[in-house]
Amino acid sequence: MSTTLDLASPAATSRRWWTLAALVLAVLTVGLDGTILSVALPTLGGALDASTGQLQWFVAAYTLVFAAALVPGGMLGDRYGRKKLLLVSLLIFGAASVACALAPSAGAFIAARALLGLGGAIMLPMVLGLIPVLFDESERARAIGAITAAAMLGYPIGPLLGGWMLTRFDWSWVFLINLPVVALALVAVAVLLPESRSSSRQRIDLVGVALARGSRGCAPGRRRGSRRSPACRHRRRTRFRARRRGRVRSRPGAR
Repeated sequence: MSTTLDLASPAATSRRWWTLAALVLAVLTVGLDGTILSVALPTLGGALDASTGQLQWFVAAYTLVFAAALVPGGMLGDRYGRKKLLLVSLLIFGAASVACALAPSAGAFIAARALLGLGGAIMLPMVLGLIPVLFDESERARAIGAITAAAMLGYPIGPLLGGWMLTRFDWSWVFLINLPVVALALVAVAVLLPESRSSSRQRIDLVGVALARGSRGCAPGRRRGSRRSPACRHRRRTRFRARRRGRVRSRPGAR
């Protein structure tokens, strides 16, 4: 790694734990945005005049992009610098939160949610990749536990916080609440965090990334009685033909 802290110095100890606190809050917002929308869908549907399919995309756009960009986001951080990519992801996350809050239509909101998922997907592997830079082996388990707990706590807290906010504020504040946390994390990362990257600059496997993205092409799932997505139908046909060829070739005398 290109840069490391003097982990034994008292100043470094204070710096890394304060930095971790800011990163924990940032990761918490990533978990919150995965579930906080569930209680706001009826309000959003009325405010943006969204159809049932668009309401499904409100949720799926975030989770699909997050899942698809998680691995390539980590690769980019290893190659170009984790601090740099973390700052970029925080900026994307903050800008997408504002875009969600100010979205004038359902289509614009879906696009903003996808951008929000991209920011979260880059942020999470950057945070985990910086743990070995900030902490030695004796403290690393506690740091990883704090990050993991923040990510997991966001899922149950999201609906509770979203419901509480909707009873007191406009629905846009469900997303604007991210901005103070993002601003705090930006300052902490820019001031306190060292730059680091992988010592080996491996080639990014674009084919593997594309295949991983294609494996999620079945979502968002439509309800029973409606057509599935073209990607799902193609995959089912491919599996059926493969099984059929296997049965034919297993018969005695089959070529």
